[in-house]
Amino acid sequence: MNSSQKPSKVLIIDNDEATANRINSILMNHQIPGEKAINYSRALYFFNQQKIDLCIIEKEIDDIPATVLIQKFRDHEVPSKRNPAFIVVSSSAADRDLSAYKEIGGIVVIAKPIKEPVLLSAIVRAKENAMARAKLFELEINVLNPLIEKGDMEQAVNIAETNLMPGGNKAKFLASEINEKAENYERSTEVTGALHKGDEKNLQYINQLGRLHLKTKDLKKAAAYFEKADKQAPDHIERMEAMAGLYLEMRLPDKSIEKYRKLIKFNPERPDLKFEFFEELQKRGFDKEAVKFCQENTKALELIRHYNNRGVMMSKEEKYIDAIDEYAKAAKLIPNSKELYRILYNSALAHINLKKHAHLTEASRLLKEALKLKPDFTKAQEKLVIVEGYLSKSA
Repeated sequence: MNSSQKPSKVLIIDNDEATANRINSILMNHQIPGEKAINYSRALYFFNQQKIDLCIIEKEIDDIPATVLIQKFRDHEVPSKRNPAFIVVSSSAADRDLSAYKEIGGIVVIAKPIKEPVLLSAIVRAKENAMARAKLFELEINVLNPLIEKGDMEQAVNIAETNLMPGGNKAKFLASEINEKAENYERSTEVTGALHKGDEKNLQYINQLGRLHLKTKDLKKAAAYFEKADKQAPDHIERMEAMAGLYLEMRLPDKSIEKYRKLIKFNPERPDLKFEFFEELQKRGFDKEAVKFCQENTKALELIRHYNNRGVMMSKEEKYIDAIDEYAKAAKLIPNSKELYRILYNSALAHINLKKHAHLTEASRLLKEALKLKPDFTKAQEKLVIVEGYLSKSA
């Protein structure tokens, strides 16, 4: 391995410390600096804090597939961090999830036990994959996406059509994605449809056709494409999110919840994500399903803390109606919880701040409900006396 092929910094992500040490020892023999992360949270931390140009990842880390972590790294908020090289370490050749790796693309897979020549060869190939990806990536990040963000869709599409369509299938597919971002769905479907005819098993093409049909509201076709891809590579984050939304539109909440469960599992660093899912179910009118899903995933005090914090912040900004709406979401999700008195009390305060008779009447009702749940709640008792006094004067 010559100096140009050596990565500048390697992140080794493996629950098995012995394997991580073995990989690091090989890297040290070749003066390649490495950082070890023996769990999922440390992997995210090191990747965020350092410039990493190669990740060597165990097939699963803390029960989260390596492909999920790769997708997150490639979708990093900092564009310059989105294109490291990737090697996945599998327990054996038979364990290789080829469909998932091929869909994401650019991944080299090696099997345990780690052998030095195999690892070194994999590093060279992984770096080559990243360099090939970088050529298209740089055009997309530095030229095409900025044009789209400025709203210059026509210019972005013209550049894609001129510079990418004459190229190979990867270039054509990127051109199709640019057309999709520009909401030129007919052209995008035409390009990817042609690519799909030439390679009907390509999951990237299948996934995008599902996405395009979803955006054009052809829900049955969208479901057919998504489900076909999902059977072969079920841990694709973007597809899971799209399918969860699709199933809600198709009035299939149980299927949507199935996807939400996986998304919660695969995003431990985002503990509030589940509340977004509860709200999506509520918005679509699936209140019973939202309550049941909430009970499976959240303790009452955690939910109350979440909505109370949001509601209090809104009240501080004098957005009292928004705060009331926020508290109402919690009340719908835990209608029978004894801890609900906290939400009822804060909702009453928001109504009181609106000062109108109707809101004071509602505040009185909420305070009485809170006291039914917690009769010794002194603050609610005192506030109720004040509110009742105002109401009696205005009667």
